[in-house]
Amino acid sequence: MNHSDKIAADKTSLGFEFQDLVYIEKLIELRPGQKLGLELHDDIHVETAAEDGSIDDLLLIQVKHSVNEGNITDRDIDLWKTLHNWIKLIPDLPRHRKLTLQLYTNKNLNNQTFVSLLKASRQNIHLLLGRGRLVYAVILPDGRKP
Repeated sequence: MNHSDKIAADKTSLGFEFQDLVYIEKLIELRPGQKLGLELHDDIHVETAAEDGSIDDLLLIQVKHSVNEGNITDRDIDLWKTLHNWIKLIPDLPRHRKLTLQLYTNKNLNNQTFVSLLKASRQNIHLLLGRGRLVYAVILPDGRKP
């Protein structure tokens, strides 16, 4: 393995280590009636059982680590890949009453329109959907950023 391959491998391992740290955090926070999963429904997921044993709440956690400093912007390709993956994943999930999608990242959030709406997503769901359709259509079909 040459030096550049070793550096690339080290960078890749940082993402897995970051995911492991988030997993341990969620493990510490686990409450009775909850199950924690790794790389099953998403990078990490937490299921909360209802009294009848069905899944009441399902939390999907996507973990993104970047070695480059920067902010998550409205045009951040990792953000849009995550949203795209969630859209594709949802139909195949087990039955649940409530679904929460959570993104863990070491990047800062900027104050652009879409990212700002994400900061209070429950209050802004209709605005997010409208803005998301517009940006999603512009970025993902051909893989280019506008």
